[in-house]
Amino acid sequence: MADTTSYARSNTGLFRRLVLRGGLLLVALSLLLASASVILSRRDAEDVCLSLSDYGGIARQYYIDTAYGRVHELPRPTGFSNFGAISSDERYSSYFNVRADQTMDLLLAEYPGDDQPVTTTVIRSNIRSETPTDSANHVLWSPDNRAFAYLWRDLDGQLYLSVYNRAEQREQTIPYTLRGDTSFFNGVQITGWSGDSRAFALQERTGGALYFRFYTTDPLALMETELDELPLYFGSWSPVGAQFAAADLGTAESSTLYLHDWNAPLRALPLDIPRRNVQGVYWSPDGRYFTLISYMSDCVGAACDLYWRFDLYGRDGTLIAGNLSGLHTVPADQTDRIVMGMWQDEHRWLWAEQPSADEPVDLVTLDVISGARTTLVSNLLDNYVADMFYFSPQRWLYVLPNSTSPPNIPENDWLLVPWQNGDEVHVDLLNVATGELTPIIRNAEAVLGTTDFSGTGFWDWSGQRAIIIWSRGQPPERQTYLSVLNLADNSVHTTTDAATHIHSVSWISDTLIGFVRQTENAYALDMLDTGTGAQHHLLDLTNSSRQWSGTLRPSGDQLAINIQGSNPTGSTYLLSLDGSEQSVLSDRTTSSMLWSPDGSRLVFIEYTRTYPRVVIAAPDGMRLSVIPVRTIPSTASIWLGGWSRCDPPGL
Repeated sequence: MADTTSYARSNTGLFRRLVLRGGLLLVALSLLLASASVILSRRDAEDVCLSLSDYGGIARQYYIDTAYGRVHELPRPTGFSNFGAISSDERYSSYFNVRADQTMDLLLAEYPGDDQPVTTTVIRSNIRSETPTDSANHVLWSPDNRAFAYLWRDLDGQLYLSVYNRAEQREQTIPYTLRGDTSFFNGVQITGWSGDSRAFALQERTGGALYFRFYTTDPLALMETELDELPLYFGSWSPVGAQFAAADLGTAESSTLYLHDWNAPLRALPLDIPRRNVQGVYWSPDGRYFTLISYMSDCVGAACDLYWRFDLYGRDGTLIAGNLSGLHTVPADQTDRIVMGMWQDEHRWLWAEQPSADEPVDLVTLDVISGARTTLVSNLLDNYVADMFYFSPQRWLYVLPNSTSPPNIPENDWLLVPWQNGDEVHVDLLNVATGELTPIIRNAEAVLGTTDFSGTGFWDWSGQRAIIIWSRGQPPERQTYLSVLNLADNSVHTTTDAATHIHSVSWISDTLIGFVRQTENAYALDMLDTGTGAQHHLLDLTNSSRQWSGTLRPSGDQLAINIQGSNPTGSTYLLSLDGSEQSVLSDRTTSSMLWSPDGSRLVFIEYTRTYPRVVIAAPDGMRLSVIPVRTIPSTASIWLGGWSRCDPPGL
């Protein structure tokens, strides 16, 4: 029988944010914190305990009793997760969890709502623990979120494939046998489900080539297909039905695209695209069409013209429009392999078109039914074409060792479009569905991005807010501004105090954004309130103090700010929101600032020449206690996970 446990809600937001934004490593860290927090939350008392994680060398987990100044190390390595997955509706997650005896459990967590506790169920125990680099463990949810498939090994090393049906609370398991000689085995992973959630594919690297296997789910069984013995890459399921597309390795001059449908013969489409240039297949929302994405390289001697190419097909393999030229670029610009094209709706393909490297870039749509082409915006700023698009943080997940990952596909409902109008730069907001343009910025001379982790210089991780830094004039008369677009209320707020440069832009809360404002050789930390549009000066800085971090007190009336780098007056401060009141908390290197849930205490890690110490301070800046932590003094490997309830003096 499955073992079900109710977890505190405070852990769930952390877990979900880390899974969505940080990939597999952060999943592991969040689960460590969750395990500690669960232990500490079992008694009714105020929040006086802290969890601390040390990842310098051997991972260790501590809880700190701030009422008595005691530091206790928890058993390790409970709570370490190799791989996990979240359902598309974000209501469920499934992941492998390491136990103290070095075996693993497969857990299923349900997030019913903000005011409800998370329910965690043990789906399977006695799984062999393996490291992420060579593990066969992998989980993937079906599109309808009713089931997930996973690979695992028992304690004897036997490999199995299982499907757990969440809706029916039923599991099916079959042995999985690797292809050929297992000495050539370098990786196997579940790559995707059919659109109707009735089948899924596994990809296995054997002898230097990639092969697909296909399984039905009711019952769980291996399907024999004409693709089984073909080395294939970039396999992609249609979002509707059970059609599958993949390309072979090909030759130096050509390759082949295969279309497989359970209800039709296999179709092989010859391509005039050299081997390894095919990057993947991108289906229209209704599965009636798809785009073959390629990254081309035309070289004459040492000079190469690199560009994206798009070919549009019907689901039956009919070529509708071929050799559509995308942005011409250089390899350094394609580190994240960002595709600057997307389906505008079920039958219109939208992309940044550039016929050749010396021609302007336009934003164009093609209707695959009527063949009509429409130019939406001309003369795009070619250095910022990729920044128009938004890419979900989930694109960082499940890029496993020895796998072939597809390029990054945009997910916008809106595009932020910078374009050249004579000597001026304009920025418009494009409604992708309707093609309607709304002016955002006018009469700028230059536009800059902020490069958030999501891989775009404009959009933040949520895809609901965009940040544009723009300027007029040249140094030393340059005037630089920061504008923030919020799709939730269609508001645009711009800084009022001009700067020569703006650095280190970061969100403090949903409405407050901080940044370093430079005026010639003077630097200051400022804040823009996107709720009111007011700009506040918080702190004067030295020219070496451009990096910072901040956290808002739960009551919303005070900021804790950490300045990274030398600053003559200190490194950690408490500030009022308008900057009128300041308290210096520390003049040493600090990290990991965290307010208590009631806002009565601020905790941070302070580093000395020997051991780091945990400092607890009051909102007026007074130090309430200092607790040494005898661990490796590394700012990169130590961080505080959260406040917890505990019953002093011990568990």
